[in-house]
Formats: sequence, structure tokens, C-alpha cells
Amino acid sequence: MKKIHIINLLILLILIIGCMPTTIKDLYEAGPEGPTGKVTLELNQIYSMNSFLGLPDSNALKMYDVCYDESIDQAYSAGIMTSDIAVYEKVDETYKVVDYLPTEIGIGEFELKYLLCGEGSLYIIVEDAMYGYDGITFELMNSFHFKKEISLASAYLDNENIIISTIENNTNIVLDKTNLNQINEFELGLTTKFSVEGSMYSLGIEDHDIYSYDENYDKEYYGSIDFSTKPDSIIYSNNELWMLIKGKLMIYDFENLDEKPIAVNGIVPDPNDLYVTKDYVVVVTENGFDDGTIENYKGGFSVISIETKEVLYETEIVSKHKRGSVGFEDNLLFLTNNDYNSITIIDLESGEYDIISQGSSVEGGIITKEGKLFLRNRLGGGDKIFMLDLNDNSFEELEVGGWPVGIAYDPDLDQVFTFDFLASEISVLNSLTGEKIDEFELGVPEGETDGIGIMSYDYTNKILYPVIPEQNVVVAIDAVSGEVIKVIDVEEYDVNYEDLGGPGVLISATYEPEMKLYVYANVPKMVYVYDGLNDYQLVEEISIDKNKGLVDFPYSLFVDNFHDKMYIGENVYDATTDEYLRDTTTEYSVFAVDNDDGLLFSVKVKEQDNELERLIVMNTNMEQLDAIDMASNQYVKSRFTYDPNSNKMYVFYMVSSEVWVYDVLIE
Repeated sequence: MKKIHIINLLILLILIIGCMPTTIKDLYEAGPEGPTGKVTLELNQIYSMNSFLGLPDSNALKMYDVCYDESIDQAYSAGIMTSDIAVYEKVDETYKVVDYLPTEIGIGEFELKYLLCGEGSLYIIVEDAMYGYDGITFELMNSFHFKKEISLASAYLDNENIIISTIENNTNIVLDKTNLNQINEFELGLTTKFSVEGSMYSLGIEDHDIYSYDENYDKEYYGSIDFSTKPDSIIYSNNELWMLIKGKLMIYDFENLDEKPIAVNGIVPDPNDLYVTKDYVVVVTENGFDDGTIENYKGGFSVISIETKEVLYETEIVSKHKRGSVGFEDNLLFLTNNDYNSITIIDLESGEYDIISQGSSVEGGIITKEGKLFLRNRLGGGDKIFMLDLNDNSFEELEVGGWPVGIAYDPDLDQVFTFDFLASEISVLNSLTGEKIDEFELGVPEGETDGIGIMSYDYTNKILYPVIPEQNVVVAIDAVSGEVIKVIDVEEYDVNYEDLGGPGVLISATYEPEMKLYVYANVPKMVYVYDGLNDYQLVEEISIDKNKGLVDFPYSLFVDNFHDKMYIGENVYDATTDEYLRDTTTEYSVFAVDNDDGLLFSVKVKEQDNELERLIVMNTNMEQLDAIDMASNQYVKSRFTYDPNSNKMYVFYMVSSEVWVYDVLIE
């Protein structure tokens, strides 16, 4: 153990002795078994983060696609985790979300939504269907359900029709865009479709042959191009074919395909897509947060003059850019910022751009003694959290590091800590002002995957425990000095850690009286117990056999320091001996304790889409005192924090970006 941490413990020990309990356990003396009066749960308040951000009612989360309809100067964006579509219009020379187009598509599901738009119509394509909406009235006009498996990314909008490739036999379905009736079907093979003066052309991926298509989709051979690797992107402009091949941009004379192409040098590293407007070609990367592809390069685009073939400028925007759309005549480019739940709108002539959020998220938070909520906004903002003062409803966005997946609060230090997963650091904020006052480096590589980390906190011993699933490690950090105490290598298990995705794959909690660290690994269903007083040596391995209540979210592991209990799903263990005691009465984990009033809190997690989550309050003998149904239609299950000083339970809903506040009323 580092010397500086020993000093902190000595200081803490002096403070403890001066305040009269003599051991850390004395700080956690158990209170009453339960209240003497009746306990009632009552919904007090609902806070919508989008309302504080000036956004309309509803939400769009986990950005996926964007489409701009130049005919009505209106853009749309779709999220994977929400059904409604964000609608953008120009307000005072800046595009803003002015409404959400309501759909029934993907409610309670994780669903990719591709967008096509034009001439006042919006088309939403999902795995098994296509829906056509009036872009002005938002009325659902028509729909079409696919009988064959389709390639979502193949959707192509020509003058009159929509063409979509099927995976089964490489045929293409042709739909009349006015009514979405199927009017044709033709063979195409493995090709990339592109437009030439309003007509469809295709380039064969294997034979490299180019074909043109008439209005009946009869094809005619046009020519062939010699290249060794499948192009990442193809666009046509002014009798030239621009192709992105293995990171190189080549320009072919469309009337003389045998001629040697022109190479454009100086474009962004690792590009993957091309867009064309009246005067410019734009080369875009997909990097996003530094994923190791190009060191220290985190995404951007190069703008090239069609006339001179010169790179005019390059702009770096830290985000993953998966999809885009153009305003051809006005030289506008709309790019998705998939890491930040926003779009970037670029004026290609001036190079100026705006970043517009399509919505927000609340993935968890803490409440300070002064009544301020600090809320994680990972999927809604990338590197942003919210600070909401409940005393006057003042609201601020605070910038931390990439992907704040964990948050902790220390009332003694007046500090809030966020674990910034993709930055491999902890941001330290003044809990009174929200000012960022420090950064703690973790000393391990930056996170790169979707195996979402989490952070627990030992309030008594002042130790932060950020968890990095893809590296299978937990880092012990001194919360006062920022020094790394120990990088704890969790026991190995048979899985590729970099393939782990989602929350709850590796989580931690602490038993503070003995400075004990519990780490739960979801894949092997094991709890590993580490002794913090003995250099974090592994002292116990607990196999979890009962999994009904073990949901893969951070509240599935909880330690009650007052009553010496460790809860993991429906299983209850003695935190002093690590012996199994019993099951919870709710079949789900306890996630909070009110020692002064003798209360435990649990939640019955919905098992079906139409089943409500149920908040349950019990006494310390796990006898139910009251229960209340909570919000429905939440794709991601709720998170919680409890304030024993005000007897309020704060429930965080990620998808709707809301905080529901429940009063715990004791007669």
C-alpha cells in the first residue's frame, strides 16, 4: 500500500478517535429493525432533462442515422433506443430540434433505423418493414413489410422509386415511393449503387463491371474499372467517378474508365465514406473516440474542391461518424455524431459548423447534501453530465471526460467524482459549484469497447474503484491525493474481454469496516473478494448459482455496511464471513438502505415489455412495508439513489432522460 494512502488513513483514524467511535465499524452501528409507523411510497416529482435543455417533449437516444430534405429545409435523425424521430428546422439561422415525429417503431427494443427523405416525405427502414411519413404533418401514409431478409444499408432513393437489396438471392425490390407498393424485382448481384444525373448505376464488387439501368431496371453494360479491393464509398460528380479504396481517394474519368485515375493526397486518416454537393466532395472518417486505429486521431473530415481537386481544409471532430446526408445546392453536410447523440451541420463553403443534440440521457446520479443532483449523460452527451439544483431548478451542463460511466459523491470533501471510461481518468468536481478542479489518471489504457465500466466508492477509507471490463481490472485510487494504490487484476475467465458489451459485465462494491472489495464477473457468475488491508489479495471466490434476480445492471451488487450484508441479485451473504445466508423476499437485489429508519429498498424488475417495474420498501428483516409501480416502456431498467436525510428516492430513466422522485413517508 502506498505511503500517501497510509497517511490518509492515519488522518482519518485521528478524526474518528476525536469524534468517539473507536473503530470504523462503530461508524456503521446498526439502527432500528424498522419504523414503528406506517410507511408509504408516493411519487413527488418528475424532472425531464430535455425540458431543461430547451428540447420538445419526448426524446431520441443513441444516434444512428440522419437525413436532410432540401426541398423543405428540414432534417431528421433517428436513435437506436427510442422510437421517435428528431425533427430539425432552421431557427434564427441555426438548426434546432423543433419537434419529435412519433412512431411505434422499436418501442422497448434496440432497433436500427435507416432514413431516406425527399420532397416532403420521410421513409424509415427497419429489419422487417418500411414506413412512409408525411414530413410536414408527421402522418403515417403507408408501409411495406418485407417477406425476404434485406440489406438495410442498401436502400436507394431514385426519382420515383425506392430500391432495396435482399440478402437471400441478391435480388432488388422496387417500391413506388408514393404508396410503397412493390412494382418490380430484378437481379443485381453484389454491387454498389450510385447515381449519375438522376439515373441508377451499379458497380460490381467482384467483376468490377459498371451497368446503367433504365426506368424498367433493365441493365446495360457501361464499362469496367480495374481495382484490387472493394471500394468503401463511390460518388459521381461532373462526369467523374470518385472512389475511396483502402484509405486512398481516386478520381476516374467516367467517359474514359481505362485512363489512369487521379489520386487526391492529404485527406483524413482512415477514411470510410464520401459525400458530394454541388461544389465539394467530403471525405469522412468513422474513428470516433480513439479506438487504436489511428493513434490520437478521433474523427473528422476533409473538404475537396470538385473543380480544382485540392483539399481545401480538414476539420477534426471527436466523434464516430457513421451516417450522413447533404444539402446539394446549399453545400451543406449533416453528419451523425454517434458517440455524442448529436449531429454536426457543416457549411462546406465557410467551414463553419454547429453541433446539435437530438436528445439526452440520465444513466444514474447522486444527490448532494445541498440538494444538487449530478447526473450522468453518457449516451446523451459523450463527455457531459448535468447539475440540477433542486432548490431553484437551475441547470447546467458540465464537461468531464469521454463516457462518464460512474459517479460518486463525498460530502466530507464536497467533491463529486466521475469515472470517464474512454479517457481513462476520473474527473473531480466541486460539488458546490460544479467546477472541475482536478483529474486523476488511472494509469491503464483508455477504454475502447462497449463493455461499460462502473465505479464504486469506499466513503470511509476514501478509495475510488473504477472498473474496466475489457481489461478485466479494477483500479484502487486514493480519492484525496489521486494516487493509484493498486491495479487489481481480476481472476481470469474464458472469454475475450474486448468482445464484452453492455453494462454489468464487471461490477464492484465495498464492505467498508474491513476495507473489503467485492467484484462480480457476469460471464462466470463469480464474486471475487479482495482484502484491501492486505494489498488486495484475493481471499474468497463465491460461485453464484441462483440467477433469477441477478440482472446485469450496477444495482445487482450491493453492500449494506450497517447490517453486514452483501447482496448479489436474490442472494444474501454475510459480509464478515462471506457465507450464504438466505434469499431476498423480492427475488431481486436490495440496492439501498436507510439505517436511521430501518429501511431496505428493492425493485422487482419487469420480465415482459408490458410489465411495470415495482419499487419495494422493506424493514431490515425484509418484510415488505409498501410497493409502488413505476414507469413503463423503459428499454433500459431504472437506476437509483436514495437520500436518507430527506427520505427521497431518486429513480433515473436513461431512455426517457427523466428523474422520478418518490417520497418515503413515515407516520
